[in-house]
Amino acid sequence: MKIKPILFTVISLLCFLQSRSQTTTPDSTKSALLNEVTVTGYQNNRPLMEIPASIGVVQATDLQRFSNTSLVPAVNTLPGVRMEERSPGSYRLSVRGSLVRSPFGIRNVKTYWNDIPFTDAGGNTYLNLLDFNAVGRMEIIKGPGGSLYGAGTGGTILLESPRAGPGTEVSINSLSGSYGLFGVNGMLQTGTEKMNATALYAHQESAGYRRHTQMRRDFAGLNAKFFSSESRTLAVSAFYSDLAYQTPGALTQAQLEADLRQARPAAGPNRGAEEQQAAVFNETFNLGISQEYEFSSRWTNKTSLYGTLTQFTGVAIRNYERRGEQGFGGRTATTYRFGEDAWKGKITFGGEFQRGAAAIQTYGNRRGNPDTLQFNDEVWAFQKILFSQAELDLPHGFYLTVGLSYNQTSYRLSRFYPKNTGRQERDFAAVWLPRVALLKKIGDRLSVFGSLSYGYSPPTADEIRPSTADFNTTLKPERGVNYEIGARGNLLRNVVSFDVTAFSFGLRETIVSRRTADGADFFTNSGSTAQRGVESRITFQPNVLSGVFWPDTKLWLSYTYNDFTFRDYVQNTTDFSGNWLTGVAPHVAVAGLDLNTRIGAYANFTYNFTDRIPLNDANTAFAPGYRLLAARIGFKKDIKKTGFNIFGGIDNALDETYSLGNDLNAIGNRFFNPAPGRNFYGGLSVKYRI
Repeated sequence: MKIKPILFTVISLLCFLQSRSQTTTPDSTKSALLNEVTVTGYQNNRPLMEIPASIGVVQATDLQRFSNTSLVPAVNTLPGVRMEERSPGSYRLSVRGSLVRSPFGIRNVKTYWNDIPFTDAGGNTYLNLLDFNAVGRMEIIKGPGGSLYGAGTGGTILLESPRAGPGTEVSINSLSGSYGLFGVNGMLQTGTEKMNATALYAHQESAGYRRHTQMRRDFAGLNAKFFSSESRTLAVSAFYSDLAYQTPGALTQAQLEADLRQARPAAGPNRGAEEQQAAVFNETFNLGISQEYEFSSRWTNKTSLYGTLTQFTGVAIRNYERRGEQGFGGRTATTYRFGEDAWKGKITFGGEFQRGAAAIQTYGNRRGNPDTLQFNDEVWAFQKILFSQAELDLPHGFYLTVGLSYNQTSYRLSRFYPKNTGRQERDFAAVWLPRVALLKKIGDRLSVFGSLSYGYSPPTADEIRPSTADFNTTLKPERGVNYEIGARGNLLRNVVSFDVTAFSFGLRETIVSRRTADGADFFTNSGSTAQRGVESRITFQPNVLSGVFWPDTKLWLSYTYNDFTFRDYVQNTTDFSGNWLTGVAPHVAVAGLDLNTRIGAYANFTYNFTDRIPLNDANTAFAPGYRLLAARIGFKKDIKKTGFNIFGGIDNALDETYSLGNDLNAIGNRFFNPAPGRNFYGGLSVKYRI
């Protein structure tokens, strides 16, 4: 696909339409929709129209369009992003194809929680620990963000807690739905001149669509900012999460057709998932503190420290694993602002350090109980990042960003059983990751940009020491170069807004997952991949109905085109070069309609089309494409100090049979994790302002 000629043609057309719309738009309507979205990614803190990067934003209104139980449907409205839930509580997330190295969890995507590192030093992210109500906003940076956020070729996620408005408010929310879904939470929020705080307790449980898919999570969190002076802000982010969910295992096509709600049955000498009581248990306490200090009108610094304790138990069909994990680290960034009027900008520099340790005992699994000890290991992980970035606001509407980071990662493994093998080390060579981006604003409502960035992603701790329990001394880091060009803006008096990006990412030493006959994961490098695509979103928000019964109507469409292929990939004697990248759908389209009335009634409709997905590197097996229709309707009203919101909805209204999360390159062709059929939910929220 020839990306550049196509995009330049699109940009030329958009510029023409922009010039036409500007000639008929009065000054009073120049507040552009995209200018109202402030982005914090890359330390910008400026409107999305002025950001030379592909960033998807999930706001509170986007999160509230669905059942209030999972981040998955809201995240999947973003082009270029795919989030999966193979069973309740089991998340995977892919940005531009990074799913290829994730048999479970989230890898190759760096995550921050209230500006504090949430991805641990070993490269893993327990995103499923967070309750839905603990997230108020998400930004997803697509593609390498290593110039500021360190290693990771997939992308970067910035999570923010809900923020309190003025005054004090207490809310109680409950919901229930199909397949034993039940949730309840209470939230206390207070906002004053001296502080902004949110305290949350939430409980959620589900019996699950398939057998052996029960899930339970209890979450308690506190996020508070204290404005101790005009120049100093102190912040605390803390949570405790107790998560447990059963893992039913994947099915073959024949098993899917026989009974798609069954758990993985026994096969040969291996027992089934129910018999072995396969499940995951995770108790984690996370504490982060930060300070933002303004030395003067030009100099500011923000420094954060965090610590985390995790007790993790993974009961798989083949083994029983216990982990005691500890992690701590910090991040500091200093910003200097300079210049006036036409020439101005800022320089940001700082560093990030993370250290993690895991004591891992691996046993045989005897029907959900630990059997004979197989391995007793200790794994240490270290990450260090030094970064700098300059942002320049140039004359004639140009914005230039130049960044560079220094990254270093290392692992230590000590095995004490079955015999003491001494300490083994993997020290990856330090790398420099540059990024340069240029944006041009054309008028008040159109901008075009281009960027060049380098990506680097070393193996995670779970890839260096996978479930086979071998210490992988040959696995190499991924490296790649990403090119992007894009345009975004508003047209026709802000009735239409758009955001389109074309990218070309060449990745070398791509890490892919493999599975042994008994279900253990291991990893290997696959040569290189060519990942080219277009991500677009267009929103139609007419203002002709303003002041009547439907004051707020929005129709939107997200479309993703992925042309992802393997290059120079030979496994044993089989050449996979030219095959489609495993786990990536070539076409994904998501459309939505949002209606809000003056009396408080509202409705949200979402339609998702996902093309067929290759399930193995040989491209001999595919998950069929599917179409999902979801709807939520409700009524909300404020009466004096009390606010009510009652809602109900339906997911998978077309009752499609599909797999929201496939096991890639699975031995025995056990690829499929069937998602729920047609299901319903309802809930009630009550808020009281003190």
